[in-house]
Amino acid sequence: MRFPALPPGRLLAAALSLALCAGVARADDPAPVPERSSNGISYVTGGVGADESAYLRSIMPRYSLRILAAASSGAFQSNVKVAIRDERGTPVLSVTTEGPYLLVALKPGRYQVAAEADGASQAKAVQVPAKGHADVSFYWPDRNGG
Repeated sequence: MRFPALPPGRLLAAALSLALCAGVARADDPAPVPERSSNGISYVTGGVGADESAYLRSIMPRYSLRILAAASSGAFQSNVKVAIRDERGTPVLSVTTEGPYLLVALKPGRYQVAAEADGASQAKAVQVPAKGHADVSFYWPDRNGG
């Protein structure tokens, strides 16, 4: 069976449409990283691999606190224990990351964020604004001693 030839412009348009559709997620596809909730606080953690990283970047605007964990070389770090307390010292969220990113939906206010990886701890104060977001990054020495 032969199909009629498409004019060059229509052939290019058809090829581009097919290529775009191939990469579009359907509404019934599960998210590569599930949103979770603890104590009424929604969060998502992950970012391992290109698909997860792209997905997390696409949903970052939904979260008021964005945490990144990495080695000093820039290599991403996972399995980081993160504890968030409000300004009164009340625990808000305690989670172990499953990738370099932890996105948290917090109410505006002051928080203390503590992170522990490979036996080393760090803590940072953060102000979550009423509009927008706060970014916190934690860096540890490379596991290979660098």
